[in-house]
Amino acid sequence: MPEVGATCLEPSDRARRVIIPTSTGAKLTAALLGQGRRGVVLVHESNQDVCQWLPYARELVRTGYFVLGLDLSTSGYVQYEGVQPSPLGLSVSAAAGYLRKQGAGRVVLVGASMGGTASLAAAAITTPRVDGVVSLSAPAEFDGIDARTAAGMLRVPVLYGAAADDRSFADASRVLHAATTSKKSIHIVPGTRHGVALVAQDGDPTLRRAVGAFIAMHAR
Repeated sequence: MPEVGATCLEPSDRARRVIIPTSTGAKLTAALLGQGRRGVVLVHESNQDVCQWLPYARELVRTGYFVLGLDLSTSGYVQYEGVQPSPLGLSVSAAAGYLRKQGAGRVVLVGASMGGTASLAAAAITTPRVDGVVSLSAPAEFDGIDARTAAGMLRVPVLYGAAADDRSFADASRVLHAATTSKKSIHIVPGTRHGVALVAQDGDPTLRRAVGAFIAMHAR
């Protein structure tokens, strides 16, 4: 199994590479950064890995958060084949539970594109509940996940974000926002940025502030 974050983690990150066991026997790989009671799980886009979220993870750690970067590119989540609910939703749910066991009192899920869809699915099934979900540029369906159905099951606050010219994903965010019956907000911002790029250092400033405020409120 490749080492998590081998191409991006630096000694100064003081990251702990961990393997998260699951009830189905699959093993998930992740990097833990920071410490404390305020937990955030970051879930990357498809065809990416833990490195995609690392700059934002570092920002969160500097402001006092305990961050778990889930790395689905090196995880054995494919062993979930045939299991319902979806393998990706189960993976993110297991990550949230693991972060709690490491000391996080509150946990917010933050997912981009595929990771946003998976985070919505996870939030619908995780016990104890997560404390909030940020879904950026998430498709309404991915790899067997029906995120619209999951959104209707949520009992936690959700923030949706997408770029207006990232058309299908902006439309999906509107659909998911409409399906969500819990407390919710949506930010459709100008441009074409997708997923993680929306909240990067050079991302959309309005959405960066909104996501930061949401995490601060619900992971406090």
